Amino acid sequence: MEWTNTRVLGEVLRRAREALGRSPEQVGALVGVAGRTIRRLEAGESDRPRRVTLETLAGFYGLDPVAVSELAACPADPSDLLAVLRDQVATRLTPETVMALDGADDEPVELAMRWARSAPASASATDPDARYELVISLIRDLRRQAPAEYAEIIAAMADLASLDRGRRGIAAALLRELRLAQSSEIDRRP
Repeated sequence: MEWTNTRVLGEVLRRAREALGRSPEQVGALVGVAGRTIRRLEAGESDRPRRVTLETLAGFYGLDPVAVSELAACPADPSDLLAVLRDQVATRLTPETVMALDGADDEPVELAMRWARSAPASASATDPDARYELVISLIRDLRRQAPAEYAEIIAAMADLASLDRGRRGIAAALLRELRLAQSSEIDRRP
């Protein structure tokens, strides 16, 4: 079987969904994506899937949204795709992981699954400290806001922190989409 980027992406999404024991329609109802869209993605029928859709599904499935989006943008040529997948997995995990999968019938899918389930290289043991510093500096900057706005933002942060990982991914994807929409509106202003 020739594994193109859309077929590998579809298989990754299908396996992740099936691991949760949900149908495409059940997932769609939970994340706000049509079940038909999920089925088309899983079948590899979507050449240009929307990034927000991929990030939403990845977040729900507990996959790395950036890796899933990058997978959609990988070369369609099977040999070029395999080279990219091997490189990503060797970088994020180990070269031994790549060697262990060498020659498997579904090697591209297995590599893509490992890529999508791995943490980015930047997420090191020191990374949480940097995140805490960022949050603290954000809170300090927020104090310059009006008291009502400050309280609203802190409440939203607390609500976000109380969500499970999948729902935080969905919320993060929604926030990215809102930021993009806002920047588009600002760019169109005279």
